[in-house]
Parts: sequence; structure tokens; C-alpha cells
Amino acid sequence: MSRKLIVYGDIGMDIFVQVEALPHIGQDAIAREIALLPAGSAANCAAVAAKLGTAVEFVGLTGRDELAAMLIADLRHCQVGLHHLRQVAGPAAVIIAVVDARGERTMLSHRGVSTQVAYGELAPDLIGPADCLHLSGYSFQDPISKATALACITQARAQGAQITLDPSFHFAREFKASHADALQEIDFIFPNQEEATLMSGVDDPVVAAAMIRTFGPKTVIVKLGGQGCLIASAQGTMHVPARAVKPVVDTTGAGDAFCGGFLAAWLRGLAIDWAAKVGHAAAAQVIGQPGGRAGAPTRAILIEQVALAGDLILADILRRL
Repeated sequence: MSRKLIVYGDIGMDIFVQVEALPHIGQDAIAREIALLPAGSAANCAAVAAKLGTAVEFVGLTGRDELAAMLIADLRHCQVGLHHLRQVAGPAAVIIAVVDARGERTMLSHRGVSTQVAYGELAPDLIGPADCLHLSGYSFQDPISKATALACITQARAQGAQITLDPSFHFAREFKASHADALQEIDFIFPNQEEATLMSGVDDPVVAAAMIRTFGPKTVIVKLGGQGCLIASAQGTMHVPARAVKPVVDTTGAGDAFCGGFLAAWLRGLAIDWAAKVGHAAAAQVIGQPGGRAGAPTRAILIEQVALAGDLILADILRRL
């Protein structure tokens, strides 16, 4: 049975600004580069998974301005299904992403029409029993988009589909007060280390992951940046290292790319540790270029890059998927 990835969340445009270092408040800094780059956490994940050959449907809202037209064209180029992307009057989401010489990012986000207009009724056949629903934590930031996220969860559970969540900083900070019930429905959750600490109240990722599992998620995968990831499930805890990447141009979208690569591999039947290796490999490609998904690889490119890095076993597994 064919398995689809249904992704709900935001699609937006990054105003990418590269500087040597962030200025202090009230000071000025010279921008080495400024560019418009398609973005949005959910859209980045969808694009990476689709370019790796997964059937992906994107669910969300965007505006009817010129930026929205550019964003739609980019997702089409990435082979993301857009039957459930709705355009409404209003502005597309915009994210100002300031990246320093180390590749670290600081972001200012405006979510556009996603916070202003309700998505409306979901298509009754949106999610099938074999599918996976992936949610961006940003969609829980306001009542309008949260209502749609919860409706997606309800439909997915009714169908017996899998549900995954990539929490945002805001989701992690507020989840005990506002989002705890949603976690009880989650199969996989992908917090980064800061988000895991906010959710658990502890710095140790092993302890944090174990605590997050008590809130409901069956498997917790803590993204540790260059240190790889920590996977906690009923089978125990394991660490999956990431390979070194040089140069790191822009870390924007690294976590989204990890989710997209992981889910693309897992939906094809790979065990979670091997799926995590695919996620790391996809993220390594994305952080080598500016923007959240400009470096998203095809499966052929990923196989080539993994083989060049010396991981011939993973390259062979990817060839046989």
C-alpha cells in the first residue's frame, strides 16, 4: 500500500541576511548578502521528503501576493502536492533570518494569513490508514491554526495513521499550559535540545527525552545539531551521530531537513536508527547552502554524497529503497 506524508503548517519567505555578527541594539551592521529564499518549517520538511521521492501533500494557507506565487512555484518544483494548499486574501508569511559567520541564525517571524484566516474543513479523504501526518509546532501558536492542527490529528487518529510533530520554541515553552493534550496523540516528536529542555525542565537530553515520553509521545528524537540525535522509545535509548559538515553556510532548516529525510526513509520501511542517518544526511546537504531548503537533495544526489562520505552501507540501502 502506498504511504503518503501529509504535512500541515506554514509556508513563508525568508529574507536571508548574512552578517559577520549581530549588532547590539541601536547599532548598525553591514550585510554581506541579502536574498529572498522560500521557507517555513513545515514547507521545508515537505520539500525535502518530496525531493527524496516520497508522496507528499501540503496542507496550509498562503496569500495571493507575489511572494505567495513564488512560494507555490518552488513547492511545485520540489514535487510537493498542493491540492490542499489554499490561497486567501492577505499577505504570505515572511521570516527575517539573520545568519552570522558561524552559520547560526536569529529569526523574526510574521505568519501572515495563517493567523488571520481559518483553513476551513479538511477534505474527508485527506489522510489514509497507511499515511503519516506531520505537524509543525508553529501551527499551535494561535487559536486559528491550532484548531486545524487538532482537526488533522482527529482525522489521522480516526484513520489509524501515524502522527509526528516538530515542536517550535514557542510550542515547547507553552506546551504544559496549552498543548499537553495534543502530545498524547503523537507517535514521533522531534524537539531540538533547547526545546527538549523547555518541555522537560532538565538539560540532560537522555533525561529530557524520557520525561517527554511520559507526556504521551511513543518515540522522542532529540535533535542535537552537529552531535547527531538521541532516540528514546519503548525499546530503549540510542544515539545516532551526525557526520561532520564543512563548511556550514546556514543552519536554517537543518531540523526540518532532518525530519523530512527521517520520515521519507521511515515511510519506506527503514528502522528508526537508519532513518535518522538519512535525516542527518539530508540536513548536511541543506546547511551547505543558504536558506531552509535550497540544498534539499534528490535521492540520487544523497546517495552520491553519502558514498563520497564513506558510508557505503547507507548508500546501498538508499539505492534499494
